[in-house]
Amino acid sequence: SGATYTYKVVGEDYLGNQSVASNTISVTVPQAIPDQTIFSNQTPVNPVEADTDSVELGVKFQSTTAGYIKAIRFYRGAANGGYTVNLWSSTGQLLKTAFVSEGQGPTPGWQTVTLYPAVAIQANTTYVASYYTSNGSYAADSFGLTNSVTSGNLKALGSSEGGGGVYHYGSGGVFPTDTYQDTNYWVDVVFSTTAS
Repeated sequence: SGATYTYKVVGEDYLGNQSVASNTISVTVPQAIPDQTIFSNQTPVNPVEADTDSVELGVKFQSTTAGYIKAIRFYRGAANGGYTVNLWSSTGQLLKTAFVSEGQGPTPGWQTVTLYPAVAIQANTTYVASYYTSNGSYAADSFGLTNSVTSGNLKALGSSEGGGGVYHYGSGGVFPTDTYQDTNYWVDVVFSTTAS
């Protein structure tokens, strides 16, 4: 739903007499959906995995409506470094990348990295949001994505839907496809129905 505005045309003759047109115009402006995330302010049970290798970590997700990914966020449990965030198609096409600057969020806490411009996505289509850490120490909860997690229009795919958390060891910018124990690596997106 949204707001409906009705306009009437009012005119005046040279004597100051007003006349109202017989026709009116009504315009309905759709109500914008507020920005949405999958995991909101939830926090991991295990915010720092004892693994110091370089790795790309991600989540497979869908939206029930077309819109825009405005940012990628991830839970940062330790002050490690070498971060970039990436948005991929389900087949591994890199759609957008951005660098993480220090001071973008508390540690521990959610780090939000804006994608500019926002990336348009289609409804009911699988995408992968990921981030790269050069020295591990990432958040990881085993079996956290055995089942899907739904919030608003967004859904993190569970293992029964071909989802679960994904990862790939090595240098950054590698499409993550490996899985282990349906682990939730606490990667998320910021979704909106508008690009601005």
